[in-house]
Amino acid sequence: MNYVDPTGHFFEELFGLAGSLFGEKGRKTGSDWGKKLDDALGLNGGSTAPTEKKKTGNSVVDSNQRSAKNRGKAYATREDAVYYMNEMLKAAAAEADYKREFGAFVYEFEGEFYISSIIQGEIDSVTNESVTAEVTNLGLLVDRNINQAVDFSHTHIHYDEYANKTHTAVSRKGYKIEKTHISDRDADIIDNGRMGSVPIRTFTALIPQGAPSYGSSTDNIRWKTETHRRKK
Repeated sequence: MNYVDPTGHFFEELFGLAGSLFGEKGRKTGSDWGKKLDDALGLNGGSTAPTEKKKTGNSVVDSNQRSAKNRGKAYATREDAVYYMNEMLKAAAAEADYKREFGAFVYEFEGEFYISSIIQGEIDSVTNESVTAEVTNLGLLVDRNINQAVDFSHTHIHYDEYANKTHTAVSRKGYKIEKTHISDRDADIIDNGRMGSVPIRTFTALIPQGAPSYGSSTDNIRWKTETHRRKK
């Protein structure tokens, strides 16, 4: 079957059609199940329905959850949006005592710039999957793809191996970034120019320095910002 509904409601239409063989009630039941599947897979052409998210206990994260219906503050320039995004990420990391990574991205919508939800990552990573999920949550998909590159930032944990020293990060394809605090995984993203299916314009690491090991005092943390443009 090569049919693709131009409205994007693929399974809603498909299951509704199949259910109609059992009458109107069957059609409605099939459509309802199909819509749920479309929403889950991001196949709804950019749904504006907000995704339910569990509270994390981090006040910065929980108070900065966005959706297509609630994009938050609009910024006139990309630079302003990136600045305030980075400040929020630092605040979220400080609340977590710098022991967990946080991420977010700046995107353009109708000529203005917005900050995505603050994403609470795994202990030492913000995953490609979580960024893709946020793009879907914000209704930025057009024909199942995002049509712009975003400015992505994330914090590192304070006891990261390279928080207080530099090294040469090497992507899986052999792309090298010398004298850097970022990881090989970060170099992979810069080399590929995307996080999963989401193109990046810039990739920033916010590195808390001054606490050399796990369990050491974080009273004297200072931030180092390292920004890279995606590899051309």
